[in-house]
Formats: sequence, structure tokens, C-alpha cells
Amino acid sequence: MEILPLEPFKVVIDGIKEAGGEADKFCYQCGKCDSVCPWGRVRQFYVRRLVNQAKFGVVPFESEDIWLCTTCRNCVQRCPRGVEIIDVMRSMRRVLVPDGVVPASIPICVVL
Repeated sequence: MEILPLEPFKVVIDGIKEAGGEADKFCYQCGKCDSVCPWGRVRQFYVRRLVNQAKFGVVPFESEDIWLCTTCRNCVQRCPRGVEIIDVMRSMRRVLVPDGVVPASIPICVVL
């Protein structure tokens, strides 16, 4: 069994918190967010998994799932703990953008 150093995960966790995603610590993984997400109706998309990955700093850099969230707030309205899931999603995006980690399927706007 390989032991991974925790430092890279801590850097991501701290980055997410600094970018406004501190609310993930209140999530207890009930799954109600998954049941109301419009993406869950058309493909395998698990809001709960993304929030959990943010909590532990295991952000799926290569996945476009972070970018698919439409910020409709259905998940926030359904959350029994009032977790601002939209803030968590946005903060994960904010951590990735400065390093240019954006899937090719997502168009990038450059402001001059």
C-alpha cells in the first residue's frame, strides 16, 4: 500500500477555502443535492461526490464535472444543513483557472 503525502491535498483544501468554499465542512453527505440536480437526469453527475472531493482536496482536475454545475441553486434549497454548494463549486473553479486547468470542452474567455 502506497502512502501519499498530505501536503498537496492541504494546498488544494486551503485554496478552496480561500476562494470561498469553506461551506463544504457542513455537508454530511445525505445526497439530497443529487436528487434535485438537473444534470443528474441526463448523465451521471453527483454533486455530493464533488463536495466531498473538495472537502478532502481531491479535486478531479481532468473532469469537466466541476464546470457543468449551472448554479441553479436547487441543491442549496434542498440541503438540510444549508450548505452553499454553489460557493463550493465556484471556489473549485477559482482554484483551477489561474493554473489554466480547464477542460478543452469549456470555452475560455480572455478579457483584455
